Amino acid sequence: VNDAMPAYCVSRVQDLLNDRAKPVRGSRILVIGVAYKADIADMRESPALPFLQGLLAKGAAVSYHDPHVPSIRLDDGTTMASVDLDESTLTGVDCVVLLTNHASLDLDRIVGSASLVFDTRNVVRTRRPNVVRL
Repeated sequence: VNDAMPAYCVSRVQDLLNDRAKPVRGSRILVIGVAYKADIADMRESPALPFLQGLLAKGAAVSYHDPHVPSIRLDDGTTMASVDLDESTLTGVDCVVLLTNHASLDLDRIVGSASLVFDTRNVVRTRRPNVVRL
């Protein structure tokens, strides 16, 4: 079941974007948190890697933010660097996906700025129309 979750989450993001009349191809998606667990830099067995690769394979323009992981290298050799989590980043994407809940993240600011948030960790406590939980 755990091994199938990245593909399932890619499918959920695709459905969420489709519901808003946006195809995955060309959509800007920001993934927040790529480490295996909160507040560490360990990437071993992180489900974020196959999730990112799945979105990229569907043609999404994917970026990520993780205060503990400055850069990652995907299986296909693609190297990605963590982006700043500022207002222009949050408002400039079609979907924000919360994968790892680091303590330093300001969830209220993220939810208040992003047009669509897919919360895979069920950490957003306030009900908001732009937040969808796993």
